[in-house]
Amino acid sequence: MNSTSAQHDTFVIERRLASSPARVFAAFADQKKKARWFGCVDGWEVAEHTLDFRVGGREVWRGGPPGDTPHRNDTYYHDIVPDERIVWSYAMQVAGMEGEPERLPAAKPPLDFHMAIDQATGIISGKWRDDSYPLPRFLWCNFTLTDSAMHEGGPHSEIAAASIRDSDARLGEILDAVERAGILDDTAFVLVADHGMEENDPAVNGDWDVPLKESGLTFRDEAYGFVYLGVS
Repeated sequence: MNSTSAQHDTFVIERRLASSPARVFAAFADQKKKARWFGCVDGWEVAEHTLDFRVGGREVWRGGPPGDTPHRNDTYYHDIVPDERIVWSYAMQVAGMEGEPERLPAAKPPLDFHMAIDQATGIISGKWRDDSYPLPRFLWCNFTLTDSAMHEGGPHSEIAAASIRDSDARLGEILDAVERAGILDDTAFVLVADHGMEENDPAVNGDWDVPLKESGLTFRDEAYGFVYLGVS
C-alpha cells in the first residue's frame, strides 16, 4: 500500500430502493417520470423543467414558492451506463436580493469541473450553452484530477497513472479545438503545475524548525512549506 503525505476523506450516502435497477434508472432518465419526484415541494410552482439525459447533457429545474424567492438547479451529466450508473454534478441558485429577476442566469461551473473541456472547447468554437463567444485572447483551464488522484493513491499508483492519461486526453481535445478554429499557429500554450509529488517516508517526522533554530540560522517559516532564509 502506498503512503501519501496528505490524507483525504470521503463520505458515502447509500440508499436501497425496493425497485429494479432498470426502474430506478428510468426514474432519472425519463423527464415525465423524474418530474413526479424531483423538486417536489408541497405548494411550490414549477416554472421550468427540461432534461437532456445524455453524457454532456444538461437538466434545468426552475421554480419555488408562489410569489416568493425563485430557485434554480442546473445539472450536468458526465457519465451514464444504462441501468447501472449515472454520474452528475449540479449547481443550485437561490435569488435572495430584492428586485432580482425571476429567471436566474444559467449557472456556469468553474473550469476545474469535468465539464472544463466542454466549456473550453465550446468557447474556442464560438458557442457554449446557448451563448456566443468571440475567440478568447487568453484562456485558462484548470485540471485537478491528477492532484486528487495522487493524494488519494500516491504518485506511483495506478489511479495516478490513469489520471495522467485522462488529463492528457483532455488537453488533446483543447488542441484539436484550437486547430479546428484555425488559430493553432497563432496560439501559445503554457503548461504549469503548482507543485510536484513524491512518495513520503512515514518514518520521517517532526518539524524542521528545530534543526534550523539549533543551527543559528535566521529564517521565517510559513505554512509548513515556505522557508525564507535571512528574514524573521
